[in-house]
Amino acid sequence: MGVRKEQMYCRHEDKIVLAERNTPNHILHLLLTVFTFGLWLIPWFLMSQTSRAHFCPSCGRQADGMWLYRKMEKKRKTEAFKQKMEDARNRQAG
Repeated sequence: MGVRKEQMYCRHEDKIVLAERNTPNHILHLLLTVFTFGLWLIPWFLMSQTSRAHFCPSCGRQADGMWLYRKMEKKRKTEAFKQKMEDARNRQAG
């Protein structure tokens, strides 16, 4: 098995990490395909097409895509902006 690394968002640690996922050993599968006269090609194809989860190397939990990080950042910025506006209104009223 090989390891593929990709930049992902770990919501448990609330940071971007270089997440890892296992990939099939293509050399082994090629040899199995040759020795079984092509019959192993079907399981090899299915294994390579299935989606495997990425895991955070720090905490070991499943990592999420960058879209979640962007969504969380947008939410934080919106809340910070609303808080600034509310503080400004309170200063004007008080």
